[in-house]
Amino acid sequence: MLSHPLLVDAAETLFVPVAVYNNVGGEDRKVLEAFGEPTWNNPVVRALGPDGKAIAPRLAGDYSVGGLARTMLKALEARGTTAPFWLAQLAPATLERATFGMHCFWEGEVRLGQLAGVVDTRTGWLGGTEVVELRYDPKRISYAKLLAQAQSLRCATRVFTHSAEQLELARKAVGERALAHPGALRATPKDDSYRLKRSPLRFVPTTPAQATKLNAAVAGGQDPRPFLAPRQLRLLEAIEARPKAGWAVAIGVSDLAAALEAAETLARAGR
Repeated sequence: MLSHPLLVDAAETLFVPVAVYNNVGGEDRKVLEAFGEPTWNNPVVRALGPDGKAIAPRLAGDYSVGGLARTMLKALEARGTTAPFWLAQLAPATLERATFGMHCFWEGEVRLGQLAGVVDTRTGWLGGTEVVELRYDPKRISYAKLLAQAQSLRCATRVFTHSAEQLELARKAVGERALAHPGALRATPKDDSYRLKRSPLRFVPTTPAQATKLNAAVAGGQDPRPFLAPRQLRLLEAIEARPKAGWAVAIGVSDLAAALEAAETLARAGR
């Protein structure tokens, strides 16, 4: 469960991590008995308050990144603590797609990417139109609201819909500019995260959701640090201190843990 580097950061900076072994005696065995945990059991996670009482449901059996992230978020909520973006984005959600046409997908990706509920974005072409295809969490922003926001941001010259429901809503909002998605987006990866690729932040390995928000923050002159975990922030400091150290562009990395370790190795070499 703690193989994801951002979960490790969360455990170390937002909680006081304690490991209790279930196959030894002494104090560990006393803790097991106090909580009624069996010996030789698979791992479980308990989130406790200062009084030793549970502040989130006991986690057992779900060894996914999302499972532990959800438990951490529930614990933080119980403490009245706002979860940082970099942890919250690890909790799984049922996402939907939306695609908007506009005069410039570089600008569109920035404007749409900053919206709460938009998880990630990519650029491309549909029917000769520059578009941004995004994934969003319908529990945080409805399609109708997303469409209205896209219109107000001038990012809906055409609307390519992914369902009959989307088409009906879009037709009411933009008329004949709403079209059924033809299913043949010509993606342009070189244009994704255009602003981010021109920032020192391009060398910091991140998740796609982080990259989307960072791209918008850089373009808007906003502070990008709230979107980064402590480990990533330390790496950014090293990059800014030694900008010509040979850092590798890390946008879109498939293995976040390996990319972070490689960058940190380079950072340590320069000390």
